[in-house]
Amino acid sequence: MNTCYVGLLIVSLASTNLFAWGERGHDAVTRVAVHLLSEHGEPDMERALIGTEHKLAHLSNLPDIDWRSRDSAVIAANRPTHYIDLEYLGEPKSGWTVTNLPQTMEDYHRAIMRPCLPREKSCPQGSDFEERQSRTGHAQFRVVQLAKLAEDLGKKIVALQTRKNLTKQLNSQIKSLSDKYIALLGLISHFIADLGNPLHTSVDYDGKLVGQGGLHAYFETRIVNEFPLSFAGDVYHWAVKTKPYQQISRTHQPKSLIQMVYAHILESHLLLDELFALDRKVSLKKKSGFLPAERRRPELVYQEYYAFAKARVGTAADVLSRFWATIHRRAGRPDLSRHRSYDYPITHEFVPVDYLPHAN
Repeated sequence: MNTCYVGLLIVSLASTNLFAWGERGHDAVTRVAVHLLSEHGEPDMERALIGTEHKLAHLSNLPDIDWRSRDSAVIAANRPTHYIDLEYLGEPKSGWTVTNLPQTMEDYHRAIMRPCLPREKSCPQGSDFEERQSRTGHAQFRVVQLAKLAEDLGKKIVALQTRKNLTKQLNSQIKSLSDKYIALLGLISHFIADLGNPLHTSVDYDGKLVGQGGLHAYFETRIVNEFPLSFAGDVYHWAVKTKPYQQISRTHQPKSLIQMVYAHILESHLLLDELFALDRKVSLKKKSGFLPAERRRPELVYQEYYAFAKARVGTAADVLSRFWATIHRRAGRPDLSRHRSYDYPITHEFVPVDYLPHAN
């Protein structure tokens, strides 16, 4: 292979894509998740959040929009929180499981810093941890970080709500904490939704390695943008009928937050080849690796993608709903039933990544 081309391909693969689902997809995942909370044993939480589902959906889009417009340091820190390239973690002969994937940052550091052979596809090339973590991604740890922040806020809300005499000042504190708690739920949605897209779980995030470059944006944004207004409703009914999280939990039996996320990632990753095959069958006209491949116009083929996208968005919504419910229970079920707020953040401050070694 031409040396120049190899270099270009490596740079291309390192230029990791941030978007997953576009605004419509993230919106659907979030709003459907709210309406699934009763399915996961939290009807009171569902009733409380239905009135704020559009704000939650707006917040779920901010990591792809608001945080991408910040300074270079924030952009660099934000980028690898949206994906995890499983291949770079090294697959054991027995296959990946929720227990043998990195449970801690120490495990993750050890996995990605192993010696790499020249041009080894399953090893993140890079001279130091900073470079390798940027190539590999760490969305699973980002989800857990935000979950723990939300859980801590929820516990503070509960502690205040259990006081006998609630003064105006205490009620004001409860409102402020509840606003922040709900905002974190919206942000968590973004990363759970990202991981529901198989392309966010693989080094071949754009189909370039199989000659199907440009698939990422074509599928998750251009195709999804063609779906009818009824898409979110169809996703909801599919999730209620299919109960995807129940099936995922039965298969992987996660015992912790990080294992819940890994179960979702593993199920998503299994569908990568199916997505590639769907593209080849209905939309791909001319293959290309480094440059975007030639495809049929989305408005001509979107119906062929509908079932696949519905299942992926529905699974992400169900996993998210269960994840929210788990956080809420761990926090002691803060009462959101009386929460009324005119706080509707157009932007949200970037939540610093605090789990990487250089962040400590």
